[in-house]
Amino acid sequence: METTAETSTIRSKTLNFLTEVAQQTGVVPLYTWVSSFVKKAGWDKLAPLGKRIEDLGARSETHSKFHKIDRKMNPDRWREELDGSVEEIEENMRAQGYPVRKIPVSD
Repeated sequence: METTAETSTIRSKTLNFLTEVAQQTGVVPLYTWVSSFVKKAGWDKLAPLGKRIEDLGARSETHSKFHKIDRKMNPDRWREELDGSVEEIEENMRAQGYPVRKIPVSD
């Protein structure tokens, strides 16, 4: 299991890499957040990077809150995973001073 510092470093490196690629090539990246991972890494560290990548034309999305998806999930559990993740991302980005565009849920 990754430590909080390792998680933050990995996520920061990924966002910085995607930003550099977008700046150098003009290719607009997509970044899909797993909101509980960002919470562990630190919204204060990743929110500015998320906003930076959006400013280049990228779109922030999510596919889950906890990354614990299985075939036995009922509709309430899906809502918690997806809607809960969108709410967590939008609230935390806004709280850090980096509001994001409306986040669609990835299929």
